[in-house]
Amino acid sequence: MSRGQGQQVGAILNRALRDLGVAGRMEEEKVRQKWSSCAGDAAAAHTEPRSLRRGRLHVTVDSSSWAHRLAAGESLAIRDRVNEVLGYEAVREVFFRVGTLKRGRG
Repeated sequence: MSRGQGQQVGAILNRALRDLGVAGRMEEEKVRQKWSSCAGDAAAAHTEPRSLRRGRLHVTVDSSSWAHRLAAGESLAIRDRVNEVLGYEAVREVFFRVGTLKRGRG
């Protein structure tokens, strides 16, 4: 297979995964696995990425003070680090919402 054919096959597979809704879940899982490096250890201890849809990363935060702190000063840096981890500009906006973290629940 030539390089051009390989790129075409890759593009077809990516499109199929996206159409099936699998690509988004794969991206979300990658963000979850790398969350400490995306958010930083301190913020990661108080947050969990919840979903990534249509360029919007939704993050649950365990307190309003952390939500305010992150929204006021860290959202762009987190967005940039997530995009770096994913390898392309998947996240345009980050939204923080106070809620219960689900760590350890399965």
